[in-house]
Amino acid sequence: MDERNRTKKAQVIDFRRDGDLFYQKGMTSFRKGDFERARHYLDRAIQFNPNAVDYLCRQAEILSELENYELSNRLLKKVVYELDSNVTDCYFLLANNYAYLGEFQDALDEIQIYLTVEPNGTFRHEAEDLYRMLSSELKELEGDERPYVTEHERGRLALEHGHFDEAVHHFKQVIEDEPDFLAAQNNLSIAYFSMGDSVHAFDAVKRVLQKDPGNIHALCNLATFFDQLGQQKERAAVVAVLGRLYPIYPEHCGKLGSTYLLIGEDQKAYQWLNVAEKRGVHRDQVFYYWTALAAYRCGNLESARKHWRRADYFSDKPFHPFKYNKIQDMMFEADASETSW
Repeated sequence: MDERNRTKKAQVIDFRRDGDLFYQKGMTSFRKGDFERARHYLDRAIQFNPNAVDYLCRQAEILSELENYELSNRLLKKVVYELDSNVTDCYFLLANNYAYLGEFQDALDEIQIYLTVEPNGTFRHEAEDLYRMLSSELKELEGDERPYVTEHERGRLALEHGHFDEAVHHFKQVIEDEPDFLAAQNNLSIAYFSMGDSVHAFDAVKRVLQKDPGNIHALCNLATFFDQLGQQKERAAVVAVLGRLYPIYPEHCGKLGSTYLLIGEDQKAYQWLNVAEKRGVHRDQVFYYWTALAAYRCGNLESARKHWRRADYFSDKPFHPFKYNKIQDMMFEADASETSW
């Protein structure tokens, strides 16, 4: 090669594609309103750096513009709960997405978080306006429901958040208004037992079984209570009854499976949780956690891995770390950590 060609060769620029290049191309398309092309470029950028907060946040905005609110929320939750909790604008963006999805209570929850952590934030006024609008909308919707249903939902949420006294108050009000609403009786028994009041917990279960001797939720609660109290003879009697049950509804199958898991009957737990899944039970992070743990304890590691990945609480509805303490404790049990591949 002569000197002239060698010099020309040396001047060739080594052009490498990287995430920033595709990010900039995406932003150019975004500013032009070409959201599909912008999404394509941001996808390429994220492939180079899956944990780049700027990439993920911008892609979440683009997805929201494309009305893909669920996927937008997944990215936002990954950012704020996994990568950088200081990107608090994510809470406001989450609220907007939930509002468009019609999930007003979830939207209100996100707004409350945003206004708590950023009382003077960039979107403060927009958040306050959205909060007022959604609160009004929810009141109208609740006005169309039977009052005791709304009261029961309040009790259920209080129970889920560990506010047991408040839960008892709501459930007792429901029972006073609608004595045959057995779901309130069952949840009342759980609230009492969680407070350490086993006498009233058993009384509530008995009232249910007097009206409906085969009530699966009541029998499952009874088995769990006896197991936790170490009353093995009574536990065995109830478990024998559970063993003769063959529920049809997927929710009942799931309740049976989760109960078996809580009392250490892992094979039966895995069997009934699988039945529930096949029959179309509502599957959330807790359900996938139960199934992963049951599969792990039964030695089915492939199923455990599959369900554990789905238990990732960034994927569907959020379990805020400071809000769902009970679930977070379950996630970090000794057995659970061993399934965290």
